[in-house]
Amino acid sequence: MGEDLADVRSADGQIVKLQGVNRQLQATIDALRAELEREAASVAAAVQASEARWADEVAQLRDTIQSLREAMDSQVAENTSEIQSVRATAEAEASQLRSTVDALRAALEHARAEAASATDKAQAEFSRERTVLQQQIHALRDKLESK
Repeated sequence: MGEDLADVRSADGQIVKLQGVNRQLQATIDALRAELEREAASVAAAVQASEARWADEVAQLRDTIQSLREAMDSQVAENTSEIQSVRATAEAEASQLRSTVDALRAALEHARAEAASATDKAQAEFSRERTVLQQQIHALRDKLESK
């Protein structure tokens, strides 16, 4: 009977140890999850900041285009021959600005893709670490059950 009591106490001790390990693993998982969430928030904030910068630049480009159009209209009223020259210049600048806007849009899409890729990589790493931890927990449980 004393042996049975010792076995029960030993098993209880092992269960307590495994519970402690389980809590540590859960804390690690929670920390990794929190880190992933912080990273996702950071990436989202970076994307939003980038979008805001590009939106501001686009707005500035639109203002510039509008200013050019107004200046061109004023010149039309003053001198028709000068207007043709100003129009050609304004059209070239507008074309260049459109090209710049297109390039900025492409850069923004690239930044979004990189942010999404970074998020996917972080999630994959979290998943791998979680799987490893789950396997370790399973192995510890199997080891406990085999004793």
